[in-house]
Amino acid sequence: MDHRSLLAGGLFVSAAAFFVFLNTLPAEFVYDDSRAIVRNADLKAETSWWNLVLNDYWGTPMSHMGSHKSYRPLTVATFRANYALGALDPRGYHLVNVLLHTLATALVYLFVSISFSVDWQLATFCGALFAVHPIHSEAVAGVVGRADILTTIFVISGLLLFKLHVASRTASGRPASEWRLWFTVLMAGCALFSKEQGIALLPICFAYDLTRGGFGQLALKVSTLLLCLISVPLERMGGRQR
Repeated sequence: MDHRSLLAGGLFVSAAAFFVFLNTLPAEFVYDDSRAIVRNADLKAETSWWNLVLNDYWGTPMSHMGSHKSYRPLTVATFRANYALGALDPRGYHLVNVLLHTLATALVYLFVSISFSVDWQLATFCGALFAVHPIHSEAVAGVVGRADILTTIFVISGLLLFKLHVASRTASGRPASEWRLWFTVLMAGCALFSKEQGIALLPICFAYDLTRGGFGQLALKVSTLLLCLISVPLERMGGRQR
């Protein structure tokens, strides 16, 4: 694929994603935004950052019986960054959502271009469809939907990195470098801490690796990752309940 055409298609779908949701900027907080942002003490500077590790998406301790058990500390960290910059001005939160959707669209376009070796016109069509599809309205317009957008970004990034890792294997079956694999594991962790469904990246990579005759390296690293990632939330969910 011609690099100029690839770049042009990427700019087009990114612009489409940005401008189609630009009208959300004047919107207020709605529905679950109130609990996750307006009334969430974890966003405030006087609250310890450690609370993001201990509490659920809504600011309730994971060990509390009333906790929703939605463990998304990375998404809450982005809300806290928004709060530090603009307090409870909803425009900043909506702008970040629109920018993240724009990034997700660009990654979808890149993934289609690389993974399926299609011409830039078809890749542009797929990217544009993703950019403007109404199914994304709730995720982009509702600030709490940022969890879905972040998970999409990390999952697609992980898939791209893992595909490049598999493609780098030499004739002996070993990759020339393992940095892409480690970054895939990192993306899996980020996706999981953005929203629970992010764990889906791992079985997708397993399945892809199996079709390419591999498994062992990813399994070892993912096992190490999971032991680290789930230890804290599981302890918080069950350790203090009496």
